[in-house]
Amino acid sequence: MKEIFGTILTLVIVGVFGFGYISNIIWLFDNWDVIEFGSKFLNIAGTFVPPLGSILGIIHFF
Repeated sequence: MKEIFGTILTLVIVGVFGFGYISNIIWLFDNWDVIEFGSKFLNIAGTFVPPLGSILGIIHFF
């Protein structure tokens, strides 16, 4: 039961965060400016790392 709950929870979290990253990547290609690209990439990287850590933590927990 814990494995099923953990899997569903992980998929929900990945789905919620993943949608934001897809829209950010689309934004990058729509606004192809080197300086803005650099800052946006750092922003994506900065927001991507903590959720990834928490997802891995949740998987490990279950």
